[in-house]
Amino acid sequence: MRQKQEAAMYKAIHHDGYKSLVDVSEYLARHDIVYRRPALKPYEGLPVGDGKMGGLLYHEPNGIAIQVNHTDAIDFAPDGNMQAWSWETEERNTAPVACAVISIQSSLPCFDWVYLQDYEERLCLADGCVHGRAVSPFARLQWKVFAPADSGLMVFQIDAWQTEEAAWSIKADRWPSPNFFHHYEQITPLYNKNIDCISAQLTEKDIVLSQDLGRCRTATVCRVLNSSFTSELLHAHGGIFRLPKQREQHFTLLVSTCVHEKTDADPVTAACVMLNTHLNEKELFTQHQEYWRNFLGSQFFTCGAGGLSGKPLVRLLVSAEQLRPRKVPDYICRPVELVQGQPQLGAFLSLEPSAKLLAGAGSRTSGAL
Repeated sequence: MRQKQEAAMYKAIHHDGYKSLVDVSEYLARHDIVYRRPALKPYEGLPVGDGKMGGLLYHEPNGIAIQVNHTDAIDFAPDGNMQAWSWETEERNTAPVACAVISIQSSLPCFDWVYLQDYEERLCLADGCVHGRAVSPFARLQWKVFAPADSGLMVFQIDAWQTEEAAWSIKADRWPSPNFFHHYEQITPLYNKNIDCISAQLTEKDIVLSQDLGRCRTATVCRVLNSSFTSELLHAHGGIFRLPKQREQHFTLLVSTCVHEKTDADPVTAACVMLNTHLNEKELFTQHQEYWRNFLGSQFFTCGAGGLSGKPLVRLLVSAEQLRPRKVPDYICRPVELVQGQPQLGAFLSLEPSAKLLAGAGSRTSGAL
């Protein structure tokens, strides 16, 4: 058993002296986050986002849900000193706010644990997507969710093969609440905070959710592709897409969120522009994959004519004395001779997921990576 483990370790870090022979996708697949049962609590969901906009993808008994957040969506307090422990001003302190809640629902209990025969949801590090599949007596489902970089969008691709004709729906709404900064000690009796700041409207068939917090304004626009559907407003805070009853459902949902602060620009217009710029989900995924490959390529050391290049996932300060081969087992790392004529430099790939790369100069001096 140990020999097999050592062989697998050596394969994961093997280098031919000029370039790494590591299969990056295979290496990263061992560190995917994989769920074998649905995450039914929002805080247990898998993260999806582009660094600015995103949320945690979780499940309801009949579908998938996510709360859409944005780093710039903030309910700013009036100017003045913060009064953290004054319950009278508790709800006037600055706090982050959500932009929308998206719920994709089947009329069948496709994700009810009572009926699930097979389930897997995976946060795939190799392509930066959440991939899922579920099998029940009612349907076989597949879904993929990702947020392309610099697009301001989230993409939900759903495929369902059902045992009977069944309808699907996609609901988008936003219900504000008090912040509850110190709910375990004191609760401000405030029951209608920011309720009138939310408005929902239909733009053609898109559902648009606007939020005017004074200094900050947000807009979330939802659009359905690849399916016949109807859209309607449910109330002043949200709307719904209704997909017809049929045995197979194949559709894509695009969600765009934009936040403006202290400007005259309209966040709804900006969010619609982002949607109109990226209408082809296949092109979006291709761009996302290319970006992700380039990003991952910069996280591993490579050796070429120009010497050692690449940005490690974790930057460490390591001395050459600590990295002498006599102190490190051969199956853990292998020194690499770099460009001829330059001082010898040893590059080592750690097996620990939290420390992907170590490097040290071939002298007794320490070098920062």
